[in-house]
Amino acid sequence: MTEDQIQDFARLEKSYQAVFDNNARPEHRSMDCRKFAEAICRRLYVQEMRKQPDKLMTLKSYLDFFRNKQLPLAYIYPQIETIQNLGNYAGHDQHEEEPITLGYIQPALSAVDVLMNWYVKKKLQRNDWLFVQGVKKEENLAKPVQENKPAPALELPNIKPPESKADNKAVSSTLIKDRYRDNGDGTITDIKTNLQWMRCLIGQEWQDGRCQGEAQEMNWHNAQKLKINFAGYNDWRVATIEELLSQQFSI
Repeated sequence: MTEDQIQDFARLEKSYQAVFDNNARPEHRSMDCRKFAEAICRRLYVQEMRKQPDKLMTLKSYLDFFRNKQLPLAYIYPQIETIQNLGNYAGHDQHEEEPITLGYIQPALSAVDVLMNWYVKKKLQRNDWLFVQGVKKEENLAKPVQENKPAPALELPNIKPPESKADNKAVSSTLIKDRYRDNGDGTITDIKTNLQWMRCLIGQEWQDGRCQGEAQEMNWHNAQKLKINFAGYNDWRVATIEELLSQQFSI
């Protein structure tokens, strides 16, 4: 990184850390989430246009710009939209408003972690950095971690601890990428972390060896409350940031 890049990232990191100031009120932290997301979007805009925006841009205008340009940023759209929605709610007067609590803004806090880790790995090529809840950790990696591209419907895979289940489903004895076992039912098991992952998007079904049907779109907040049945299991959940970042390949 150049000196200018180091200074620019220091400003971004300061904005990131402000989100996780436990002394701040939840509504203020929600608005800090939005400021951080705007900072990420502005940097992406500058990388594409080679100049600063000519006018003040909101998260919505950034998203519209990225989509119109068909930039390969679909991975981060749900995170930005989650931050936008919760930030807008916290920043405006509401009739019979729901109290802004730490639990209420948790989806935005998690989305900030996803954005930060995506940015440093994808744009800065720093695979040895991991950001979790305002703290930067440096890791010793034997090889670079490639970005995992999760399901567009949630932008985070649904996972669950694997269980032993005797049935007639075909289970492959050959590992995918020397790490993932195909369970033959639309799920794979990561033998390194012992986690089971869905291969299909929410709304799709596993038929004839592939995912079929229309994916269901939703924001992070709704995804946290989702209850689904897939491959005979009904205890799926959204992955944590650590579990998401542990994935090296798109399955």
